[in-house]
Amino acid sequence: MPIEERAQAIQSRHKWAEDLSVELRKKVIDRNARDCLLRPALISLRDVETTLLPNALKAGPAYASMWFEMAEFQLTRAEKQLKHAQDIISKYGADFAGIA
Repeated sequence: MPIEERAQAIQSRHKWAEDLSVELRKKVIDRNARDCLLRPALISLRDVETTLLPNALKAGPAYASMWFEMAEFQLTRAEKQLKHAQDIISKYGADFAGIA
């Protein structure tokens, strides 16, 4: 896949995950529960946005693939974490208390 298409695909997935995280952040009432559920995904999304994707776009052909793979890995990780959070909220409701 060409670099531009790969970057566009990552940006599209990132936007979807970011929108979902905003929606989930609004739903969860308890701050500790929100942090516990969403922080890992938010960190992964931040890494993609601030480090991995910019470096992929700056890198030469030899290293661009490596940066894209790391960005895709972190996005997949964030998507799984957000899906887990969504499942927890669906099962226990938005007013559940965080597990500490």
